[in-house]
Amino acid sequence: MSAIINALRHEDEVVLSAPITTISGTLFVSGGGGGGGDFRSGGSTTPTAVSRTSTDSTDLESDGTTPTLSTPEPEAQLRAAPYTGKHTLVSRIAPDGGPVRGEPVLTAVTSLRDVRLQVASEEKSQLQESPRKQGSIVTIFAIWNTMMGSSLLIMPWAIAQAGYILGIGLTIFLGCLSYYTCSLVLSTSEKQRDEADEEKVCKPEFTDFGDAIEHFLGRKLSFFGVLISLLTFLGALIAYWIFMSRFLFNVGNVINHYAWDANHTLHGSHMRLEAPEEVVVGASLSKFSDYWSAEYTVPLYLVLILYPISCMREPTVFTKFNALGVGSVFILIGYVIYRAIIWGVNMDPQVDNSIVGFNTKFPAITGSLSMGFFIHNGILPITAHHARPEKKRRDLGIAYLLVALTYLTIGIIYYVAYPDRKDGIPDNFLRLVTKNDIYGIVASVFLLFQMVTVYPLLLFMFRTQFMSKILRITNYRYRWIFGLNAAVVCVCVLLAMFWPRVGALIRIVGAISGFVYNYTFPCLVYLAALRAAGLLTKMTVIGHSLIVVFGVLNLVGQFVIPLD
Repeated sequence: MSAIINALRHEDEVVLSAPITTISGTLFVSGGGGGGGDFRSGGSTTPTAVSRTSTDSTDLESDGTTPTLSTPEPEAQLRAAPYTGKHTLVSRIAPDGGPVRGEPVLTAVTSLRDVRLQVASEEKSQLQESPRKQGSIVTIFAIWNTMMGSSLLIMPWAIAQAGYILGIGLTIFLGCLSYYTCSLVLSTSEKQRDEADEEKVCKPEFTDFGDAIEHFLGRKLSFFGVLISLLTFLGALIAYWIFMSRFLFNVGNVINHYAWDANHTLHGSHMRLEAPEEVVVGASLSKFSDYWSAEYTVPLYLVLILYPISCMREPTVFTKFNALGVGSVFILIGYVIYRAIIWGVNMDPQVDNSIVGFNTKFPAITGSLSMGFFIHNGILPITAHHARPEKKRRDLGIAYLLVALTYLTIGIIYYVAYPDRKDGIPDNFLRLVTKNDIYGIVASVFLLFQMVTVYPLLLFMFRTQFMSKILRITNYRYRWIFGLNAAVVCVCVLLAMFWPRVGALIRIVGAISGFVYNYTFPCLVYLAALRAAGLLTKMTVIGHSLIVVFGVLNLVGQFVIPLD
């Protein structure tokens, strides 16, 4: 006992050889073997209470039975105790001078250096756990980059289907309508409190739009939304496979031409359009065309590249190439401007009677842009960590404006400059790249690489949603990955080989997903939320019902006009 008292008075440190326990904020040191600090009473081991009763003395106060020790402030202890590798008793004190509630009064540490290291480690872990906030610029570009996709390549064809005046008007209208319904997703996913009672929550906060659908509309409609989401993913995967087959076909043709047919040239190739199949000609190259076909062989060659990398359990490495999406947009815009400078303006209705302002095939552009403006099921994760939540709708509007301007820029410029009949614009304008079109080949290479990195991510999201929402399996083995990926890739290959109509595919899948996620679910969830809050009016119901009717008409219109 005297050894411990002297240690507290002179060295301010105690060598602990017994386990430390706390009961109701008081430290108990149980007697044990080793050291000179055994506390014994009558030959048996008894706990000794150690409490802090004074902050400026270490006097021993005892009633003759159980000694009570007083210790100085922890800061004084730490300054007085040199680092010897032993343990120092440090009291954790609340700002009011009392012990921290719910925590031990005394904690075993080694030295002041260890305390600082421990505090630094805790602060670092807190910083790592708290998500990093993002500003408006990052949010806008994230939405813009995510929304951009295969619709860029079909915009000249879509405008030709609707007519240049109606096509421009429908692009602006659908952009505004999609922005409004997407802002409804943001509104219905925010936490709502009772105005009369701030502590009462009328509506919880949702981090996923599917949770909001299930909360307001029920589990059955939520499950139906999952099926439509899977269909949208599958449609995007098929469209990507068709585009990649064409890009790889163009690149292979050019490599073959310059490697084995360098003496062959096509005069005036910069003035006229040629189909990609005409890039490679000559009797000596007839066998190459048998093994390099855009419809029958190249889609199969892609399996050797994409299937292995798509079977990665966590293909997060491809997220690093996300910036390529922005680069591909600028490359396409530059390529369209480059072709327009070479071709000039070709908008004489007397020469080309297919130049019209209005066309009856306008559902082609409404269906295509329903997918082109689709981001409703992903807007909540993108804006979850916004530094200024009140600016979410403003940033969403700016992003939609950028997307609409990008679509119009590519669609209008290519439509105006196209030198042949406007109704002959293909549903992928990069199909017309020739072997001498270096800029077009560079664009094809860049887009091919970008889509190769995006395809595994799309398939990963499809697989994750299918396994977790449909099969209710979260921890699945590789045989599930191999099997499901093989089924999806098989569907992509077959459609790329025997039905490579990417324009028809995008507009039909876009109309289906748009009917559900762009126009119906946001309005129904919004009306249900207003009804729960007692704010529903007849005019609100009529206005949002018209949006749902538009979605139905858009879907029906895709099967009224011909597929080609």
